[in-house]
Amino acid sequence: MNDEEVLALYYSGDPSASAEADRLYGNYCRSVASNILNDPRDVEECVSDALLTAWQTVPEAKPKRLGAYLARLTRNAALNRYRSFTAEKRGGGAAELAFSEIGEIVSPHGNPEDEAVTHELSEVISEFIRGLPDGQREMFIDFFWYFEKPAEIALKHGKTRNNVHTQMRKILKKLQKYLIERGFYQ
Repeated sequence: MNDEEVLALYYSGDPSASAEADRLYGNYCRSVASNILNDPRDVEECVSDALLTAWQTVPEAKPKRLGAYLARLTRNAALNRYRSFTAEKRGGGAAELAFSEIGEIVSPHGNPEDEAVTHELSEVISEFIRGLPDGQREMFIDFFWYFEKPAEIALKHGKTRNNVHTQMRKILKKLQKYLIERGFYQ
């Protein structure tokens, strides 16, 4: 079964849609959650939460790429679970490292002015990421979106772990300069 067929199951309300989505993308979603969380039970629960959310939202959301949509739902579920843990219970370190490297970008305040600034900041960061050379963009996304460990990124991209760290630091300095030039930080 392919994306279109599984999406058709979702749109028709067929209960087998979730099982087919799990068959197609379950391992991918588990990998996404595993990069954030350390406990396999938490990973499974996040994937289950993502499949349930997909069941509830796919007809309205009409995702173009089911795998990316499920990965985003899984990532959000894993991040929510990660944030709810105490410092001693937090995952295997990759998420913590990514958070410490990039800092707090999204404002938790929720008032309209903050939301507008957050949206604008998100657009500027997306513009910056799109402007990176392909290899750097992929490594940046692997590290900060998927929370892959530097050793995994290095293996995937044929680099050394130190090279990945160095490139991430250089990209973050460029991002900081880019944001300052656009009036976000001083």
